[in-house]
Amino acid sequence: MVSLFGVLVLVILPLAAQENWPAAIQALEKQVRSNRGDENARNQLAIAHNNYAMVLGNEKKWEEATRQMEEALRLDRQNARFKENLSLVHLNHAYQLYQEPNSTHSYQSYRHLKAKGLVEKALRLNSKLAPAYVLLGDIEYDNQQLPKAELAWQKAQRLDPAINGLASRLDRVGRESKVESKMKSVGDVYFNLRYDDSVKQSSGFDIRRVLREARQDVGRDFRYRPQHKIVVLLYSKEAFRKVRESAPEWASGIYDGKIRIPMPESQQDLRSVKKTIVHEYTHAVVHELSGGRIPHWFNEGLAEYQAAKYAKTSKPASSLKQALDADELVPWSQVESLFRGRSIDQVRLGYDQSHSVVAYLVQRYGFWHMPRLLKQVSQGVSFEEALEKEFKSPAKRLEKDWKRWLPRFF
Repeated sequence: MVSLFGVLVLVILPLAAQENWPAAIQALEKQVRSNRGDENARNQLAIAHNNYAMVLGNEKKWEEATRQMEEALRLDRQNARFKENLSLVHLNHAYQLYQEPNSTHSYQSYRHLKAKGLVEKALRLNSKLAPAYVLLGDIEYDNQQLPKAELAWQKAQRLDPAINGLASRLDRVGRESKVESKMKSVGDVYFNLRYDDSVKQSSGFDIRRVLREARQDVGRDFRYRPQHKIVVLLYSKEAFRKVRESAPEWASGIYDGKIRIPMPESQQDLRSVKKTIVHEYTHAVVHELSGGRIPHWFNEGLAEYQAAKYAKTSKPASSLKQALDADELVPWSQVESLFRGRSIDQVRLGYDQSHSVVAYLVQRYGFWHMPRLLKQVSQGVSFEEALEKEFKSPAKRLEKDWKRWLPRFF
């Protein structure tokens, strides 16, 4: 969020009164009513409303902060500081709407729409507010409005080239626009589905049906189905590499706020697409339920668990069994590092071990604990503490029990 401007100084009230802004406002209103011509008292009342708004803003009481700032502006329409402060109240309110976890199952589309409206209000008050253009670009980007996102970020860059992350945003949207601006759109109630024209259509393979089945099946387990449209982008393998240059060669899909799937060239490989879609869709659900706060390794474990239902075989990869036999299993606290490894074997072990942890917890305790676990994490509880609360056992004890159970996984 952007820092709110500091409070302004009142010169006619004692300090004790100024610390209680509602009381200060009430006293000044009485003074203004008794002497309509007292411009100094009127100005001080405006300042009191401004200062109270800043206090409310710091407490994230946005509606009341807005009301107080609008009252300050009504009393002194020419005060540029008041306009700037009201623009910041709108912008910070928009930030909170945009960033808040989806733990209450509130609609992302509604939050984004309201956040966009608040950003536009902020810019009408202060057209040089660079962070507002950054947030506007983020909202447009999430909704696959790439030209609008690029335009907003370019405006932010002209106003403040030093904003952190702006150059990478523009680089990303530039690369994606070259491919995605030519994509065709497919109508769907739950997904904003777009595909590269070079992706060959397969008879009998309905991507919308696969997505809807994923929404039903994964939603049943997590007891949650997003009511907003999730962006799904289908690429040729070559286009996928252009868009995601940093993605490893073995990546069969990506979820980065949007589901990105490289479509296979062979008809025979289409069987793996459903597994990939379920995996990436699970990431989307987990991200929303956890507010993006779940550890990466456990997120992958949940996605692998869901996708395994659609695998041709449920037999775990040999990497996990080899690690078990050699007593080289990685402690839960270090599994995250496997996904940063340069070796494909390390990464594969990371996926398999994460999958086995989730499989153990589900088999012993039931999947219904998982959405409850994610909700706790979304509310700021640490992952280890959430595990202990949800499964009534310390993480270290759970890990020991998992190791004893692991041979059954094979």
